[in-house]
Amino acid sequence: MKDFVVRGLSDPDFRKLQKRKEDDGFGEGSWKEWLEHLAADVALEDSLSDRFHRATREKLSDLWLANFARNLASIMGPEARALGDLLLDLQVPAAPPAGPALVIGGGRSLREHRHLEMLAESCPPGLMLIATDRILIPLLRLGVIPDLVVSIDGDHEVIARYVDDPLVDQHGSKLRVAMASMGAPPVVERLVRAGATLYWFHPLFDDPRRRGSLTALQRGMTRSARWPDGLPAVSCGGHAGATGWVLAHALLRRSPIGLIGLDLGYPVGYPLERTQCYPVISELTGGDPDAVQAYFTEIYNPDLGRPAVLDVMFAEFRRHFLEMLARVPSWVRTCNCTQGGSLFGPGITTLPLARFLEQAARTEGCA
Repeated sequence: MKDFVVRGLSDPDFRKLQKRKEDDGFGEGSWKEWLEHLAADVALEDSLSDRFHRATREKLSDLWLANFARNLASIMGPEARALGDLLLDLQVPAAPPAGPALVIGGGRSLREHRHLEMLAESCPPGLMLIATDRILIPLLRLGVIPDLVVSIDGDHEVIARYVDDPLVDQHGSKLRVAMASMGAPPVVERLVRAGATLYWFHPLFDDPRRRGSLTALQRGMTRSARWPDGLPAVSCGGHAGATGWVLAHALLRRSPIGLIGLDLGYPVGYPLERTQCYPVISELTGGDPDAVQAYFTEIYNPDLGRPAVLDVMFAEFRRHFLEMLARVPSWVRTCNCTQGGSLFGPGITTLPLARFLEQAARTEGCA
């Protein structure tokens, strides 16, 4: 029997709603229960996080689109490669796990614990190194060549500095880079000039199933005989470190996966005006100290026995990472070896980098 849902609703639209209600697991439930479920996460007022991310997106959306337009010729060039080509180039086995990996971010904990030096001294054979672009040159200075570099940021000046060094030219032919289609064109040009191999992908900007999706538009614009569906889209978690972790298990079938330099937080007492988000937060609040403070929160890390301070960006990155972690296959094991920051929770084993390297040398999991 057709229930009353809304006056004037057509039969086809009613059937669509009914199917959606069933798909959401409310086939036997009332319309009231389903509608309450839909409205549960709807906020009548913007949260501070909403305001921050909207302001950030408004500032960056034009940059991302301009970057994509400028990169498109390289993406569609005859020699261009996509992420799928990494499977062949790195000879990734069909059945996981393919062995351990270490994802290297650029957080303060790297320097505090001398993790890069430790890696240079005792990196075991078979450990795949996946580095964010900002840490490429420090690794090369220590004689460490990562198996894969990840670059997703669109900033022309800051990110370009991360790859502008004679060492990049010296080792360029050995570098493989997972490059976002909206990444900084100067980075693309510099890496190509050095002889690096780029593997293109789209960051999952929005839901490609929705009308007007930017991700769907970009995939459509990169369709070719080689890529009938366009470039692959990757859920990046908002930053290069999370992207490296996603690629480690979802594409390269690696486990266990160690993490260093992915602090996603600051030590208590760190000056707020030196945090990455402060310029946007200051603009939103007019620099009012109390209003600025509201955009930061303190979280206690029970694995390390100490707190960390998160701005709204790191809080969102942490939430996204834990959500992605909850959906990985059972064979994926994630080890947080940062020895600092805010990353802990179900599915994460916390242990020092030295222990992870010892276990990787014995091809064991993290425990």
